[in-house]
Formats: sequence, C-alpha cells, structure tokens
Amino acid sequence: MPRISETVKADHALIVDSYHAIRTAEPEDRHLLRNKFIWTLDQYLVAEDLVVTPALEQHLTKHGHQRRQRLSDDFESINAKLRHMQQYDPAEESFNSSLQAIWVDLEPHVYEEERSDLHRLEENLSETQSTELSNKYNRIKDMLQKPYGKDGAPDSHILAAILEMAREDLIVKLGLTETSNDDIQSPTTTTTNTNNNNKEKEEPIIVSALGENDPIDPKNWPLASRCKNIAILSFLIFGQGYSAGAESMANADAAKEYGVDSALETLSTAMYLFAPVIAPIAGGWITDNDKLGWHWTEWVTLIISGTAFLISFLFLPETYLPKLLDWKAAHLRRLTNDQRYVSQHSRNLKQQSFGQRLRSRLSLPLKFIHTEPVITVLGVYLILLYTLLFAFMSGFDQIFRQAYNLTVGQTGACFGTIAAGATSFMFAVPGLYLGARRKAHLTEDPTLEPEFRLYPGFLAGPLLPAALFWLGWTDVGRIPMWSVLGACFLFGLVLMALYTSSYGYIVDSYGTHAASALSTITMLRYIIAGGMAMGTRPLFTLPGFGVQWTMTVLGGVAVLLAPAPFVFWKMGPRLRRRSLFAVSPRPGPREKE
Repeated sequence: MPRISETVKADHALIVDSYHAIRTAEPEDRHLLRNKFIWTLDQYLVAEDLVVTPALEQHLTKHGHQRRQRLSDDFESINAKLRHMQQYDPAEESFNSSLQAIWVDLEPHVYEEERSDLHRLEENLSETQSTELSNKYNRIKDMLQKPYGKDGAPDSHILAAILEMAREDLIVKLGLTETSNDDIQSPTTTTTNTNNNNKEKEEPIIVSALGENDPIDPKNWPLASRCKNIAILSFLIFGQGYSAGAESMANADAAKEYGVDSALETLSTAMYLFAPVIAPIAGGWITDNDKLGWHWTEWVTLIISGTAFLISFLFLPETYLPKLLDWKAAHLRRLTNDQRYVSQHSRNLKQQSFGQRLRSRLSLPLKFIHTEPVITVLGVYLILLYTLLFAFMSGFDQIFRQAYNLTVGQTGACFGTIAAGATSFMFAVPGLYLGARRKAHLTEDPTLEPEFRLYPGFLAGPLLPAALFWLGWTDVGRIPMWSVLGACFLFGLVLMALYTSSYGYIVDSYGTHAASALSTITMLRYIIAGGMAMGTRPLFTLPGFGVQWTMTVLGGVAVLLAPAPFVFWKMGPRLRRRSLFAVSPRPGPREKE
C-alpha cells in the first residue's frame, strides 16, 4: 500500500501535468481542460485540508500548527484564484494571466511540501499510520469523484458553485462528514448525526469577502478596469462643474438679455461645488463668438453632461462591495438551490423598512450639525473657503477687463493659470502621502491619525491671503499681466491643497460615515457660501472699491483663516473624542486633557 507522501506526490504530478496540458493546448480544447484542471486541483485541496494539514499539526510537535496555518492560507489563495480564472473564456489573454497567477502560488507550495512537510511527517509516522492516512486521502477523493464517473468532472455551473462554497458546506453537499481526525464516513453511516444537526444546517451561510485579495472586491479588479471606472467618474464630475463654469464668462451678457442684475446671474455659479477652470476657457471663446453667443455655453454643457450620463449608464459597473456580495449570495442560491446563502448587508436591510432607512439616512446629516464638533468646526472653515472661491469666481471677468481691457474669450483663457496651479498640487499629492503609505505598510488599518491629512494646509493656509493681496494690488495696467496670472496660479494651488487636506481629514475621521459627514458640509456650503458670494459681485464694479479693495477684503478674511490647519491639528483628537460618529483617537502625546 502506498504511503501518504507517495499518494500526495502522485497528485502533485497529476496537477502539474494538467497545468502544462492546458498551457500548451489549442484554444478550442481549453474549455474541457480548464474544468478538468480546476476539478483536479480542488479535489486535491479538499483532501489535503481534511487529511494532511491535521496530520501535520498532530504529529509535528514543532511548528506543526504554523505549517497547518500556512497550508490553509495557500489553499484559500489558490481557491480564490481558481474562482477568478473561471470567469474568463480560455481563449482570452486574461485567462492565461489568471492561470499563471495560480501557478505562482502552486509551484512553491508543491516544492515546499515535497522538500520538507511530507518528509518530516513520514519521520513521525509508522508505516501503518502512513498507509491509513493514504487510504483516508483516497477515500475522500473517491467520494468527491463518484457523482461524475471515473474520469468525469462537474460542468462549469456546478464547479462554480463548488468553488464558492465554504469548506464545511462542501463536505455536506458532496456527501462527506468529518467525524474525527481518524475517520471519514459516507452519509449512509452518519444519518443519525445528520438528523441531529438539521437545526445547525438551517443556520444562514453568510457570504463575505474572502480576505483582502478577494477578486470580487473592486480594489482587486484589473488595473484597466479600475482606471476605466475612475475615468468615467471624473467625466461625470467634470460635466457637473462645467455646467456652472462655462457660463461664468457669459454672466454679463446673460444678465443683460434677461434683464436681471449681474449679482443674481451669479447664482448659477454659486450652486456648484467647484467649477472646473477648463469650462470658463471654452465658455469665454464661445461667448465671444458672434455666430454662437452665450446660449451655446448651455448647449455645449448639455452635450457634455448627456454624453457623460450615457457613458456611465452603459459602462460604469456597481462597485459597492456589500451590494456585490448581495449578488454573489443570490447567484449561489440559484446555482445550489440552497436558500441559506445570504450577505450581511441584505440581512441588515431586512431589519428596517425602506421608509425607516430613508428617514434614518436623511436625518443623519442634520444630526451631524449639532452632535459632531468636527463637522461644526470644519464646516465653518470650508464655508468661508468656498465663500472666498465663489466671490473670486463671480468677479473674475472684472479682474482682467478693468485693468487690461481683455475680451471675454481672452479673460476665459486666463482661467488656465488657476487650472495649472490646481493641477500642480494634484501631481504633488502622491509624493506628499508616499511616506504615509510606507509607514502604514499599505494596510487597511494605518497607524497614522487623520490629522496627518492637514499637513498640506500648514503651508497653503498662509499662502492664500498672499495670493489674494498679490492679485488685488498688482491688478493695474502699469504692471505686466503676468504678475496677476502668477497670483491666479498660486490661488489655484493653495485652494486645491486646502480642499484636499480638509476633505481627506473628514473622510479619515468618519470612515463608513464619511458620506453623511461630507453631505452635511455640502448642504451648509450651498446654503451659506452661495448666498454670500452673490453679495460680493457688485463690489467689483462699485466706484471707489473695485477689484483692489474687494480682493483686500477677501485677503483679510483669508488672513483670519490662515492658522486654521494648525488649530485643527492641535484640537483634532479632542474634537473627534467629543464626536459620536468620528473615529476615536489613539492615546498619544497630543491628547492630554
């Protein structure tokens, strides 16, 4: 009778042969070979998990438990990659990549087991013990193979369901019951035990992510897929901002045609988060064109936003992991006809009606206003920042018309300097946070506190009033226009730095509640900052006030805001401790009461 090491090595050889067969096969032959390879490898993983790994833990007194854990990790990784590979057509290049990914795990596993594990196990087993383990190993494989004949394999649908099952459920489904480390019985000998465990079997099977590397998690999707999704989202955001920014250069013409004050026409700009500065560049030249006029800023906006909607509707997939797990559970229920498969997300939803969930979500931002000191303090700060932004944007056309007599198209082109400043900071962001990623070892539980996000604001805070004063007091005809453009570049850079650090701080502070936290600040920003910006528009054309003194007033407000990032850094842990939904700070030298 063969010993356990001989039996396992024979399986190793069978798996390696199956791998090379599918690698060298013609595309039309790969479908059958794929199922055969997956089934052969999965049988091996089940038998090893039930026989070899318990034996290693039992008979290797030194490092036996560690080796069992390491092998279990190997099995989980290989199984996850098998599921990932099965979704591809064997003729696709992605199939070859996923097959190679399995081999990256499998080759060292086979080598280490034959070189060390099996050899050490045999040293601690008698011949009788070794042959008994070998018989048990083969019995499990025979029972797994029995429903499909001697050389058969499950079809793709059944194989997918088998790969998705938890190991314990697979044992039950395929007619295996593990009664001890020394025996594996068929269901005909365990009817009584099965009946006694009916109640336990009725417990729901929670479908969850299989660790950090689960291919269903959008964070683990192929790079091309993730880039595509980000590009579509960026296009949607661009369309949203373009709708306000494009007509900022048409402010005066639209106000004249509709017979309203230019301050009222500024309302459309005040209704948006931050109009991309590309839009005024295009909007300026469109407005300046006699054949098009300012109406075409709206038509172009409709074309862009409509295109963005259609692209997102057709090509943007669901990326919310709890929802994807809902779909996975539903898929398993259809394949296995077993209604116990559910996700934790769907179970939570069943505990509340739609109306209850709606009331809870809608009331949460309002609750944040008076229960979350972090939101209150950051909200006031960001409202003032957005007031500066909206005021600046509403009078941008006057900045260059008064001193340099530029046309609408030329004035719109000047927005490019703000875009350049904002883009310069965004290119610097990866370098700013590279140290944080290294310190956190790229884990989901970083050791850094949210206050780390405020570092860019330390430099940007004092530079904001400098940019406004610089722009206001050099915006005169005798000073070259390049000076004003330089101030606009600095304005774009520091604003992007302050927004990025503030929003990053809120997201890190609130985790799963970040969306509610941001929506609260967004609501306050639209209501307050938008209204205040409408009142600043007339100041740019007020006799004796003009651009210089308007920018001076804005610069004075910015001076008061300059130390804010330092204050938040100092007071942040204390504010988070007093905020119900925020992440509690860890003990540290800055948290002394």
